[in-house]
Amino acid sequence: MHFDNQLRLRSVRLTAVSVVLAGVLATGPTAARGDEASATPTAPSATDAPVAEPGDTVVGELVQAYADPAPPSAGHEAEAGPHETGHDETGHEDTLLSWVQTDSGDTVRVPTEDVAEVPTGAMVEATVGEPVEDQAAADGYAPALEVLSAEVIAEPVPDQQTTAETIAPVNHPVTVVMLQPAGAARDSTSLAQVVAAVNGPVGDFWEQQSGGVVRVGVTATVDWFQGTTTCADPYALWTEAAAKAGWTYAAGRHLLVYVPAGAPGCSYGLGEVRQDMNSGGRSYVQGTITSLIAHELGHNFGLGHSSKLQCSAALEGAGSACEIASYHDYYDVMGISWDEVGSLSASHAAQLGALPNEARTTITASSASGTYTLSPMSGGVGTRVVQLVTAAGTAYWVEYRAPTGQDAWLGDGARNRVGLQSGVVIRRGNPGSQDSSLLLDPTPASSTYWNGDVRTALPIGTVVPLAGGVFSVTVSRVDPAGAVVAVSVGSHPIDVKYAATGGPAGVLGAATSVRRCGLPADGCAQDFSGGSIYWSAAAGARVVAGELGSSWKDLGGPSSSVGYPVTDTLCGLRDGGCYQLFERGSMYDSASTAPQVVRGAVRDRWVAAKLENGVLGYPTGAETCGLAGGGCLQTFTGGVIGWSPATGARVLLGEMGQAWRTGNGAAVVGHPITDTLCGLRDGGCYQLFERGSMYDSASTAPQVVRGAVRDRWVAAKLENGVLGYPTGAETCGLAAGGCLQTFTGGVIGWSPATGARVLLGEMGQVWRTGNGAAVVGHPITDTLCGLRDGGCYQLFERGSMYDSASTAPQVVRGAVRDRWVAAKLENGVLGYPTGAETCGLAGGGCLQTFTGGVIGWSPVTGAQSMTGAIAGEWLSASPQFSGIGYPVEAARTGAGSVTQEFQSATLVEDLTSGTVISR
Repeated sequence: MHFDNQLRLRSVRLTAVSVVLAGVLATGPTAARGDEASATPTAPSATDAPVAEPGDTVVGELVQAYADPAPPSAGHEAEAGPHETGHDETGHEDTLLSWVQTDSGDTVRVPTEDVAEVPTGAMVEATVGEPVEDQAAADGYAPALEVLSAEVIAEPVPDQQTTAETIAPVNHPVTVVMLQPAGAARDSTSLAQVVAAVNGPVGDFWEQQSGGVVRVGVTATVDWFQGTTTCADPYALWTEAAAKAGWTYAAGRHLLVYVPAGAPGCSYGLGEVRQDMNSGGRSYVQGTITSLIAHELGHNFGLGHSSKLQCSAALEGAGSACEIASYHDYYDVMGISWDEVGSLSASHAAQLGALPNEARTTITASSASGTYTLSPMSGGVGTRVVQLVTAAGTAYWVEYRAPTGQDAWLGDGARNRVGLQSGVVIRRGNPGSQDSSLLLDPTPASSTYWNGDVRTALPIGTVVPLAGGVFSVTVSRVDPAGAVVAVSVGSHPIDVKYAATGGPAGVLGAATSVRRCGLPADGCAQDFSGGSIYWSAAAGARVVAGELGSSWKDLGGPSSSVGYPVTDTLCGLRDGGCYQLFERGSMYDSASTAPQVVRGAVRDRWVAAKLENGVLGYPTGAETCGLAGGGCLQTFTGGVIGWSPATGARVLLGEMGQAWRTGNGAAVVGHPITDTLCGLRDGGCYQLFERGSMYDSASTAPQVVRGAVRDRWVAAKLENGVLGYPTGAETCGLAAGGCLQTFTGGVIGWSPATGARVLLGEMGQVWRTGNGAAVVGHPITDTLCGLRDGGCYQLFERGSMYDSASTAPQVVRGAVRDRWVAAKLENGVLGYPTGAETCGLAGGGCLQTFTGGVIGWSPVTGAQSMTGAIAGEWLSASPQFSGIGYPVEAARTGAGSVTQEFQSATLVEDLTSGTVISR
């Protein structure tokens, strides 16, 4: 929720009831169900016997309530860490509740927004309508009835102080009642435990924190009794308890009802918020921890909540998103304190009249600037608070929280489990709101980090402007004795910042220009010999120096894409590096790299990779956007970060990043969907992209593998298989629309008709370099080995390829292949092919040689094989001019000779002499 809306929603005065929805949250100790628990009747529904129906007119006092968070487990809030801002542990948003209470004590719940203009405590005449569905009804409260019209018939009457009806020194007598609501079983808590808590740590706390103004003590009790009401109507519950105890309301008198832990529909604590310290009030609780009872009594004294104002850029929200995180002043009992109860904040102590004049120094817009030493807030002596008051009456409270006294737990890591800081903190008064004291955060951060941000102490040496620059606060020293705080009044933040750097004798040196204003966002700037100071209400006053400052100014300064600086220029990084944070990005440089802006998702990924200390090192170029898919990239000394809306930001290391960036990778394989991942065999790395993968190794450059080729490589066990790593890019545009890619162990060939196939070793090399896709087509099998003599083969669309340990790969196809198949391939007398098919012979013929002979073919004779001396004679005679012609039949073996018929002759081989004669 935006800050302005948040304040508008919470502008209604809160002076009636504080609700803690722990019953709904099922927190706190489990109710004991021993012999002491009496039989309990069934709890009536919140909708039974309604006080009013739609159309009725109700007359009574307007009272209000709101939901407080309960501890995660019996008061141990710190174990769970900070809660989500503005929500209780169920995730429900804080809800201001309202009732009209009649003279008879009956209540009708109404929507708070319907009575926003009616002061709490006023007598009102309201006409109600239909029930309204809201979260409170879901949590067990009676449904709210819409207010059709309302008229105030009597203004609220302030409480009047009366003399306490008890022995000294108690001036706030408490009546304790142990009540078992209908439908609830008693727990193991005893009356004595509740009395001991009130008379002991609770009473001691309020007496100490109020400077003796308040002393609570138990003066009357009622032990466990079975009630007939439920928590669905808290006023009916209180009325029943008051009647049992004989308690009547008077200023300064308190009714404290204990209900069993885990009672159905009951809150962890519910306390009326009255007008001032002199008021009494009613409350109920489900526990005895000091912070719970002290918190509800604080509401009876008129205190609202101690909350936290969190903003994304400026301390008080100028130009940034803000949200009030209710209860998230972890220092204060009126916030979330639970186990550890710190000193009451100065703003609330002042509201109670418990902050002596000598404990505070008040500065107004007309006061002079000055420096003050603050004693610890918990010390109880000396000047503990600087109060800053604007002309409009807004009050700021500057106090020092040191780990001493009531705040000693801040210095104990075992007790300070939330991780609160010691130091100077600032609160802003917020009268008229349930969040009556707002702890300010001097180190604003993105809303992403609000949930866990508990660092609210002012950094030493940082100028913190308040009230739009009316005041500026700078902490110069913090030690156990005190904190030294300088307050500038009416000085421009640039002047304050310049003084804080040491003025002319400091790092900035003498001024070289006058202050100039009218910059974007009504900012101002001034130049000095050692740098410049830029200021805006949102970013504060910051030093800009060195190459970073010059580069930022060259980009347009506050008009640039990164806006104003939110830190000074800071150096001392590795390799002589410096950096500066801006509203919408950061700048970094080093001794070997020029200043570069890093921002957005790329910066977040770089931060996750340990910034300049990680594998990426420093940025070496500006962010480049407009890539395919709406993506961006930025280069670093160790790689690249690529980003797109679909994939987020990913790291591409070393040559992998270089190959993707220079090879238009975003268009080819899309954006990375993983970071670069290494540790493969042979020093290999890989990275997955939207439409492919990239692999490299110690001996191979990065290559993209994608589509059907990648799928086949995956099936072949990637780099761990026989193919090894890719050694070249995918080559397409082959015959029949095919593609191929080379690997250390072979080739993968693909076509739409045949799919992807593996060609191993020399087989793949011959097919690739010999234009195999055009000659024999694409492979229809992978390379298959295990033949005789270490042979391998592969089938293609228009032929086959064979090799062996002693023969190179050769293509065999058509009628020649058919004849070789008939001769039992490599297992027959012909053996393996030893040469490529030779065509263009006489008569349009062809021949192909094998280890054991030759096959000749012509259109007239077909294909016939020749072996032995006949094959040699035929080859040496050259059928183009010998007159022998092509063989017309297979050879015939007779007694001592082999005879084979040719077109123009018959060749006979004498097996004894090896000679061949023609006849």
